[in-house]
Amino acid sequence: MLRRLRLGPVVALAALAALLAGCGGGTAAAPLPDGSGAGPTGSPSPTVTSTADDPVLAGYLAYWDAVIHAHRAANPADPALRKHAAGAELTKVRNAVARNRQQQISVRGTVTHKPTVASVSGANAVVDDCYDVSAWNPVDVRNGQPIDAVNAGGTGRYRGRFGLRFGAGGWVVVSSSTSGVC
Repeated sequence: MLRRLRLGPVVALAALAALLAGCGGGTAAAPLPDGSGAGPTGSPSPTVTSTADDPVLAGYLAYWDAVIHAHRAANPADPALRKHAAGAELTKVRNAVARNRQQQISVRGTVTHKPTVASVSGANAVVDDCYDVSAWNPVDVRNGQPIDAVNAGGTGRYRGRFGLRFGAGGWVVVSSSTSGVC
């Protein structure tokens, strides 16, 4: 039996609870991991074509991999988040994962991307992306069953703008916003 959950519109990718707004339907999921892992393990979530030639895009997609892993594990303290997000963005993602965990929700599946580097200026960069969360589905952490998410608007594909900063660990996401569907 599907549990019905009304989810608000997407506010920003990193607010990930808001990203649930783009999720619909669901498929059976594997048992929920205990969330105690130190970061992504096993085969990584497929996100986009190779970006090995662009360190800004590689940092951006590593952020998404960490976000996806933290949501799957329902673990707001996932160490990979700190490695790929900073400041207010890190807080926003952790709060979204914690809110979902409190509501007994995990999110599983994939997110696809069409990112482009909009600008790079010294240690700052901006990535624009049309990301698709329609295959990233909420599940009940108690039984791993899909939750029927009701979208308040949108198709599951969102136009996002992500601010990145370069530091000792490479490019990390420090801000995000959405500007509708794409």
